[in-house]
Amino acid sequence: MSSLRTAVGSRTLPRAIVSLLVACYRFTIGYCAVPCDSQLSVFGGCSFHKVQYTGSLYPHFQTLFYGGPMLVKQIANLFALMDLFVRCQKPLSVSEIVAELGWPRSSAFNIVETMVEYDFLYQPKARGGYYPTSKWLHMGQTLVGAQPIPLSVHQLLERLARETGETLFLVRAEGSSAVFEDVVESSADIRFIANVGQRLPIHVTAGGRAILAQYPQSEVEAVLKRIRYQKYEKDTFMTPESVTQEIERGTGRGWHINMAIYAPGVAGVAVPFNLEGRRTALALGGPESRIGSRIDELGELLQKAVAEFHQQNPARRA
Repeated sequence: MSSLRTAVGSRTLPRAIVSLLVACYRFTIGYCAVPCDSQLSVFGGCSFHKVQYTGSLYPHFQTLFYGGPMLVKQIANLFALMDLFVRCQKPLSVSEIVAELGWPRSSAFNIVETMVEYDFLYQPKARGGYYPTSKWLHMGQTLVGAQPIPLSVHQLLERLARETGETLFLVRAEGSSAVFEDVVESSADIRFIANVGQRLPIHVTAGGRAILAQYPQSEVEAVLKRIRYQKYEKDTFMTPESVTQEIERGTGRGWHINMAIYAPGVAGVAVPFNLEGRRTALALGGPESRIGSRIDELGELLQKAVAEFHQQNPARRA
């Protein structure tokens, strides 16, 4: 998994699809622990990047379905199909879907026909394959836009992004994932890319551990038991004990750090942020080569910013 890439194009549909599917998945089965790539871009000005969703989500759905709670197979198949469209970014015939996903032809045909009937797929050309309609885009944008973020919090992110020159984001927890709730990207050509709604494993990210640091021990243990531990860029966190020890170190330090643990070349720092009783985290991400040597300085800056925010906005604390 490479994190330093050139953004060669712009797409709105993939992000909307993923945002909507994540929301549907949460509603149906409670939680989702599917990691997405965190990346750096060397292209300025784009909000949605073609390179954002480069890895297949299908293996994660298979793992969840066969090795975890009792899930709904039809919904897992829907995720697999939409992920296939995201990866291919072209119309697909039923035969191509069958070849890629290994489904029985009748099952693939029934799924496609159902989605056509409900206006989620269409044929751009007669007998030319199927492609998602803009209905996904409109529904995804509506869901993402419906999460209210206090203006004062967004302004805090904007100020810190200007001061540091790096990407700032607000993180919340959903099950065993850390979700980006608000983002202000760096204006630098080489920067950390974070999209609202993007999910990362809660235990390997600085923001995720900053949130876990606010949980009682019993709740931390419950979350860590649900995680399927695997190596990302580094195999630093492969057991609940290793995560717990790092949370304790971060708590003692005052901020939590991530030095290219999840993705190569990407570093991050985060602090706990109690926002109106919600356990969130204020986080900063950027190239390890640029922020690695000043990670503690940035952590202290974030810690001070949260303290000042609560002094100026006491009602936002609880």
